[in-house]
Amino acid sequence: MNTERALRLPRLISDGMVLRQGRKVNIWGYASPGELVDIRFLGEKAEAVADEKGKWVAELHELKPGGPHEMLISCHSGEEIRLKDILIGEVWVCSGQSNMELPLSRVADRYPQLEKNNGNYHIRVFKINEKYSFHGPLKELESGFWQTADKNTIMDFSALAYFFAEYMYEAASVPIGIINASLGGSPAQAWMSEEMLEDFKEYEEDIAACKEDDFIKAQLSRNVSLSEEWYNSLRDLDEGFGRSEQPWYHTDLREEAWSEISLPGFFAEAGLENFTGSLWFRKKIVLREATEGKEASLLLGTIVDNDEVYVNGVLVGSTAYQYPPRKYRIPEGILKTGENIITVRVVCDTGNGRFTPGKRYAIITEKEEVSLEGFWKYRVGAICGKRPETIFISWKPTGLYNGMLAPCLDYTITGVLWYQGESNTGSTDNYRELFQELINGWRKNWKQGDFPFLFVQLPNFEIDIPAGDTGWQEIREAQRQALLLPNTAMAVTIDLGEENDLHPTEKKEIACRLSLCARALAGNENLEYSGPQVIEAVQRGKEVILTFSHTKEGLVTLSGSLYPGNFMAAGRDRRYKKVAAVISGSQVILKPEGSEEESQLEFEYVSYARSNNPNEELLYNKEGLPASPFEIKIKYKNE
Repeated sequence: MNTERALRLPRLISDGMVLRQGRKVNIWGYASPGELVDIRFLGEKAEAVADEKGKWVAELHELKPGGPHEMLISCHSGEEIRLKDILIGEVWVCSGQSNMELPLSRVADRYPQLEKNNGNYHIRVFKINEKYSFHGPLKELESGFWQTADKNTIMDFSALAYFFAEYMYEAASVPIGIINASLGGSPAQAWMSEEMLEDFKEYEEDIAACKEDDFIKAQLSRNVSLSEEWYNSLRDLDEGFGRSEQPWYHTDLREEAWSEISLPGFFAEAGLENFTGSLWFRKKIVLREATEGKEASLLLGTIVDNDEVYVNGVLVGSTAYQYPPRKYRIPEGILKTGENIITVRVVCDTGNGRFTPGKRYAIITEKEEVSLEGFWKYRVGAICGKRPETIFISWKPTGLYNGMLAPCLDYTITGVLWYQGESNTGSTDNYRELFQELINGWRKNWKQGDFPFLFVQLPNFEIDIPAGDTGWQEIREAQRQALLLPNTAMAVTIDLGEENDLHPTEKKEIACRLSLCARALAGNENLEYSGPQVIEAVQRGKEVILTFSHTKEGLVTLSGSLYPGNFMAAGRDRRYKKVAAVISGSQVILKPEGSEEESQLEFEYVSYARSNNPNEELLYNKEGLPASPFEIKIKYKNE
């Protein structure tokens, strides 16, 4: 007897979902071919017939915000499914890479009030798990479900998406649904269909290769085998594990053979430039009074590349890659009054090892905090060549679009939030066209018109960018150019980054700026939602006049000075020189600095904040939103 149900629903159409208010809404699922399906919701009845492949799509009329509601879906064969706890409001797709994916737990130290945040019943999140496909778009998601924001769930939610939902709910008091399709490290081309990439010939080889299952299997196997071989070999070679003496994490170790290094800092500064292998670090600290029976915390900023940490010979934690903050719990009974020894084994697999400067390094007990900055002892455990590069299959062109985004295309949405670009900074030539094609392609395939597409411009950042590399600057400019597309808006974050961290924790202010964009574009509210955007640069005599939009109340600096920094001008050679700038209402007037001879030079281009981490005074509008970095060609008065 066959008991398999013919009537079934995709994972997005399920208990706890949020449906879009104010427009017709798609409900879809599967049944036996030719089966008539009834959908009953809020007193309305909709019907659909399953096609030859069993898929049916019904349409509900415009819905009013509210809930919770129930929905009954049935077919004439007698099968039925009842969905509960349905809300009606706004639905936003949040996509991109790690700064979109980053959970609230990673920013909890910046926002201690999160400890008392019990969530919001009217905020729901559907997190799409990592999934790639290279054999065309998938029809359904393999996993995932709608979660209500409560104290047990929110710390796993995307910080940016959750703060955005809070702002949107606060502004309009309607339920907010978030579909989170994001993955750390993913480049834009991974989120695009093969059709969208037709004009980007540089991806043809990867697209063709990934269609071969044997290629995928070989790459995955290679990743595992080479990585395991490298790490195992390094561990076998490591003198610190007691190959010739006692392990180096023991407390009674003799340190005559150890050198000194000042931390935090770059290992290259101690003569370890391009070092790959393992290094051991030891530091003795004195606690006035160890709290018996109490835990303590060990903060070690961030470390490149990975680490194992021992306190008084006991392993208290490890982290496998460079980005997460090192915050380790020291169990009770390990610390003691008087001398304690911290030992850190660091594996450098790329040649750029460091204890990141500008982070917090300390042991914190109930009664005191002891800084770990200053001199440490160190010793080389083993020297090994660079770790073989990992090939991330999920990042290959079309993979994430097919596996994570395509199954969502029938869902009725309000718009998209996008935070991405870091993984395209290494090859920026095509990003302007690539990003605009992504926006156009998503809109085309969603078949819901030019819905609002809101994106984050890359913030200030510096520490991992090679000298002379302008990739971040080029991506910011390409993102600015995407504003040429209709119904787009950009949250400028050139003032919200952290020069020493790829993952800035100031996600709440970014979310606030995105919410202003959403309220203006999706909610039709009459409010200022953007920082100043340059319109034109016109040369009059020796001066260049820059005119900006989104400056109804004029331009300002946060200090009140009329002289913002970060302005430069260049001739045809694009060799930029600093120029003086003064605010005049909604304009900025530029004058060349230097000698009389230099002041006679004719410039062709002007740039603003075109550096990885601008360190001079920034330009804002009176609403407190920063001007976008830009490069623009100068027009002459008679042009």
